[in-house]
Amino acid sequence: MAQDGLCAENVHAIIAASGAAKWLGVCGLDQAIFGEWLAATGDNPIDVLGTSIGTFKLAAAFRADPAHALGDLAEAYIAQQYTSKPTPVEVARETERIVDTVLPDRGRAVLEHPRLRLHAGTVRCQQGLSSELPGLQKRALVAGFCLNALRRGALRRYVSRVVFSDPRSTWPLSASDGLPSEQVSLDAHNIVQAVNASGALPVYMQAVEDIAGSAPGVYRDGGLLDYHPVPDLMFDSCGRSGIILYPHFFDSLCQGWFDKFLPWRRVPGSALDNVLLVAPSAHYVAKLPGGRLPDRADFLKLDNQARQRNWRDALAASAVLGEEFLNCVNDTDALLKRIEPLE
Repeated sequence: MAQDGLCAENVHAIIAASGAAKWLGVCGLDQAIFGEWLAATGDNPIDVLGTSIGTFKLAAAFRADPAHALGDLAEAYIAQQYTSKPTPVEVARETERIVDTVLPDRGRAVLEHPRLRLHAGTVRCQQGLSSELPGLQKRALVAGFCLNALRRGALRRYVSRVVFSDPRSTWPLSASDGLPSEQVSLDAHNIVQAVNASGALPVYMQAVEDIAGSAPGVYRDGGLLDYHPVPDLMFDSCGRSGIILYPHFFDSLCQGWFDKFLPWRRVPGSALDNVLLVAPSAHYVAKLPGGRLPDRADFLKLDNQARQRNWRDALAASAVLGEEFLNCVNDTDALLKRIEPLE
């Protein structure tokens, strides 16, 4: 397939990972993919799966002008402002403002898009993670970290995977990682709740309760289980030809949020045989403010003016990633020079 270049007809899914502000450093790549490349080629249906900020950016990409909508999302995200010790209610207000930017029509563009099919990853919580008391949530997260270090499947004590999917999709959820999972149809009654829940971080944000069409319960950030979603561990792709395009911040995947602290849990290339991971080089990242991608921790490390300046600089720099992607898809020789096997 590489010898023939990359065209949209060869893509059956696109994945968008969690990562909060890191997304700003690659926004230009997403703008090129959704705003130019997909708009110019092909009409095959494409499933798009996201968790947390990944869901937000995908929902924005359903708008009539995806590049502009992604830019609006980036600016809304950069514009966040908080007191020195923000409460979950304060964070919820800012998140609601961002989601209003993503879904100004309450999700109609997503549900009626002629080509894209959204899958929004969330988790339904049990025990301490279902509480709104930060102390109980923190204890549950510590316990979850310990259980996950022993066996990922042990996380079933605290969370189960719930993916809200476009009912027009033919990509069935079929989790093979031993965790309880269910697929719920997206509709006009639950899409705003589902997108909100996909990015509802524990401790810092309010959960979303009793999402319409799904089982009663407390729903939070899908990145807890699927920080960098691994499609073949979540969905049944049997019978599907083509590749899964994965525009990402890094050149490797870390499946769950707890796995960030366990370097031996990196997803092996053997689990990504049909995935084309598109990521910035170390050289590109080194030229960003601070020599790294934007990070949510910048809220604590920088004053508001410095943070917003750095994030906008990283956003502007990301345009070169989109230009390079378009150059590669339009020049097979350039594409072949960039492709490397995933280890």
